[in-house]
Amino acid sequence: MKLFCLRVNSTQNKVRAEKSNVPCLKGFCICKWKQKSAKCSGLDYIPRIPNYVENLKLKKNRLSHISMDIFQNISNNRITSLTFVDNSIKMLTSDAFYNMKYLKHLEISQEKKLNISYLKLSFKSLDKHVMENMNFINNGWTMLPMDLFSGFRNYTLKILQFNDNTFTTFNGSLLSEFLEIHKLYVERNELVFLNASGLHSVIELILTANNMFEIPNFCAENAGRSLVPKFSRLDMTDNAIRKLHPRSFKCLHNLTQLTLDKNRLVVLENRIVSSLTNLESLSISSIPHLSVIKPGAFNCSSLQSLRFVHNGFRFDKEKNNNGKHLFNPIELFVNTQSLMELDLTNNYMPKDPGIFRQMLYPLSNLTKLILQATHIALLPDELFQEMPFLETLNLKGNRITSWNQSVFENLKPLRKLYLDGNHIRVINETSFPIQLLHSLKELDVSHNEFWCTCAQKCFEYDAFVIYCDSDRKWVHSELLKRLEEIDLKVCVHYRDFDVGESITDNITNYVGKSWKVIVVMSNNFTKSEWCQWELDLVQERRRRHGKEALILIMQSEIDSSHMTNSIRSLLDTTPHLQYQQGLGEDLFWSVIMKAVMKPFKDPPTAIL
Repeated sequence: MKLFCLRVNSTQNKVRAEKSNVPCLKGFCICKWKQKSAKCSGLDYIPRIPNYVENLKLKKNRLSHISMDIFQNISNNRITSLTFVDNSIKMLTSDAFYNMKYLKHLEISQEKKLNISYLKLSFKSLDKHVMENMNFINNGWTMLPMDLFSGFRNYTLKILQFNDNTFTTFNGSLLSEFLEIHKLYVERNELVFLNASGLHSVIELILTANNMFEIPNFCAENAGRSLVPKFSRLDMTDNAIRKLHPRSFKCLHNLTQLTLDKNRLVVLENRIVSSLTNLESLSISSIPHLSVIKPGAFNCSSLQSLRFVHNGFRFDKEKNNNGKHLFNPIELFVNTQSLMELDLTNNYMPKDPGIFRQMLYPLSNLTKLILQATHIALLPDELFQEMPFLETLNLKGNRITSWNQSVFENLKPLRKLYLDGNHIRVINETSFPIQLLHSLKELDVSHNEFWCTCAQKCFEYDAFVIYCDSDRKWVHSELLKRLEEIDLKVCVHYRDFDVGESITDNITNYVGKSWKVIVVMSNNFTKSEWCQWELDLVQERRRRHGKEALILIMQSEIDSSHMTNSIRSLLDTTPHLQYQQGLGEDLFWSVIMKAVMKPFKDPPTAIL
């Protein structure tokens, strides 16, 4: 028999076995296989970690000296992301990252003892071909050495962050060596001044939450040449900018996104963004003191999306109390014909339908219009028909109760319509054209005070009134007058019942058509057998919808001698409203009106 000898490299297999079987260090590390991550704390060294770990976070350890040797236990791991947070690092050596051949993401945060000169030294060992993201956050730095990135000549980074430090100035020249930086973040510092020289490689610049009171100068000294030719996005949210003028954005020839939220603007001047010939998205939001918009403020032929939200701007007033013009509805959007998305959430839209229509009329290319919480009570006729490409219409959180049938006619492209959180009472077959219902993908009418549910027919009247003939004068001259003054529709037998029908059939029919039943009680009411029969009839409504379906008014006190057991039981289980003349009368009528309009889930407030 011929024997074969199989040679096995026992050392190599041992290494692989040990590597694959490395456990997570209990009590000090948390390892997650799905996230391919490990987080270690409370150590004075970097331990061995499972071979699947690619993302390593070292937080609150005792690692004052970072060199190549400290990574020895993870040299066989394929670490792509390495994060240091609050490890009391003082020194990084020039060979620190020598074995981190796959490192793409490096973060050094809350390392306030770290000398930046050592950080620069450690960059020599980084594989800059692989590196994508570098984040230096909350290290207490007040300035950066100009040669910090001198070794990055012609390299590209996707993200570079210097957030939560204490810079008052930032000199872009220290980034001049990079071939390209996709995103540069200098957020939540104390920046007052930024020198744009050297930012020629930056594509997106995020400067939120600083103290800058004006837009930085992005122009070279010679006329018109841009210092930032690759800029496509600028975000200056939450700064101290008080004024913008047409020259503020000069030399940003390729800017497509601009965000200026949470600044201190009071007036938007004419043509402030007109020079941005490639601007597509503009956000000017959360500026509570903004009171004036000059006619050409939004003039920009390329603008496609405008977010103007949470400003509380009074589009419902063309002039203030001093006669000063606040805005011109005709000229506001006249030169933004390319606008496709407009969000005006939390402002005040015009109450006059004509001004409302004038303001939005030029926007014939809109595909998305958001008018959420803009205090709209009345929707103008034929406005949305001037927007033949409109796909999304958001009218959430307004005061809309109803609308003319023509408002939603011929809106063929509309796919999403949001009317939730309004004051809509009735939706019937005339509310929406059948063609619209067939084409809509989303229709939200939730959180309205409907008078009916899907299982009920819609009500024709707000209330049906039961009363005796001796109380007719008070019912007609007081109750009906008060309710109908606020456009409530009330059913009373003398004018609304069908001629030729029996009384019992009329009562049954019209009680069924009414949202609430108001019972006007008095001594004379308790004496009337007919009123008692009507009261027994409506008890079925109370059993189905609860006590809030009935509104009991004690027009005058009932003597104990006239109090029947059924009426006493009703008064004991249902809140009733005591009519009062003089002091308290206004409160009485206010409670009556609210009780009629409240949905069944909310019982009427009682005055006992």
